[in-house]
Amino acid sequence: MRALLARLLLCVLVVSDSKGSNELHQVPSNCDCLNGGTCVSNKYFSNIHWCNCPKKFGGQHCEIDKSKTCYEGNGHFYRGKASTDTMGRPCLPWNSATVLQQTYHAHRSDALQLGLGKHNYCRNPDNRRRPWCYVQVGLKLLVQECMVHDCADG
Repeated sequence: MRALLARLLLCVLVVSDSKGSNELHQVPSNCDCLNGGTCVSNKYFSNIHWCNCPKKFGGQHCEIDKSKTCYEGNGHFYRGKASTDTMGRPCLPWNSATVLQQTYHAHRSDALQLGLGKHNYCRNPDNRRRPWCYVQVGLKLLVQECMVHDCADG
């Protein structure tokens, strides 16, 4: 939410600039943009960076492939948007309080590389058989395979 408000404020400042010039610029430092994303900032708030993502990617770091509807191999590199288990139950966000107590969660140092973040999309960070997610069933937290098909199955 803070990032969204910061972006909105930056947009207002850019639009209201009396010179009428675009004050956004490319940042040479790395802000972890993936998949060809470009790190940008604003001259007024140069310490606030965000990623401009190519068309088919989204997410804070361009880590989500919006066009991906299936996984390849065991899905370790799957970065699509499937978010339900094979029973149709919704996945828990990787940054939820319950999930943060597990081995794989959004606050791990390697979370970005594993595709984990502030979302509930299916991933396979530990090289299981296929993409999976955490699902809450009553008081139990379960690891469940996801409703996403193997690209090899057509």
